[in-house]
This record gives sequence, C-alpha cells and structure tokens, in this order.
Amino acid sequence: MKKFAFIFLPFLLISFYTKAQAVAPVVVQLRELLVSAKTNFAADLGKKIQDDAASNSYYETKKTSEAAETVIIHKAASGQNMYMIILSNKADDVPKVILLVDQYMDELNRMIKTGNYIGEDRKDSNGKDITEVKDKAGNIVLRYASDKASQIIYLYGYTTK
Repeated sequence: MKKFAFIFLPFLLISFYTKAQAVAPVVVQLRELLVSAKTNFAADLGKKIQDDAASNSYYETKKTSEAAETVIIHKAASGQNMYMIILSNKADDVPKVILLVDQYMDELNRMIKTGNYIGEDRKDSNGKDITEVKDKAGNIVLRYASDKASQIIYLYGYTTK
C-alpha cells in the first residue's frame, strides 16, 4: 500500500499543479489583445462595417467570441483604434458572463500587481462602474465599464499621431 501511495501521490500533485496553472481562454485572448494594441490592432481589423458622422469607422474583428460581441472603432481624428468586447446581459448568459468578468478582473488585478500598470475604480456621471488600467506613462490601456444593462471592455491601441 505504501508503494501505491508513493507512486500515486506525485501524479496527483502534478494534476493539481497543472489545473492551477491553466489559463482561461478569455485571459489568453486578453493578453493577445494587449500585445496587439501595440500595433493599434492592425492585424485584428476585419471588414469595414460603417462610418458615422463623427468620422469614426467601425470594423469587424478577425477573431470572434461566443461569449461576447467584438468590434473595432477607428477614430480618424487621432488615428487610434479601440477594440471593444461587449458581454451579453441576457438572462441565459448571466452565469457565463459572471465567470468571464471574474476571470477578466483577476487578470486586471494581476497586471496591476506587476507594477507596470496603475488601476483606478470609479463611477462615471451615468452611474456606471468604471475600472481603468493605465501604463506607467499614464496612457489608458483598458477600460472596463459595467452596469445592469451592459458589460463592456475597451482596449486602446497605441498610435504615434
């Protein structure tokens, strides 16, 4: 029996360690998008959807998600692209969205703990809860806005304009 326990225990520990190290797909996607932000999401731009009166252009994203709608907004005035992840608030999707939000928030907190980012939580004038993450230079990298009607993550592309 001791031999069995001696052999079985390392496999059990490895299994727990592997599960603890697994990174959620939404976190992997978020990390990839933060890297893509450095190129202003150039590789993520899909087909142009429309232009609006404020000189913004809307694009599909090349990567889609079952859990969220995604769109890239190009601001002509600044040349900056903004990647939006819009999470569903439909009753059927709420349990899934709660899990996703927890995973996103854990990752944002991890980013801030690295010391490379600064985070701020506040409410905007419409009562939305806002979490902003900025780099050390004060540039906004990500904004998470939520209320009863919506959960939206905004990622900001880097531009030299």
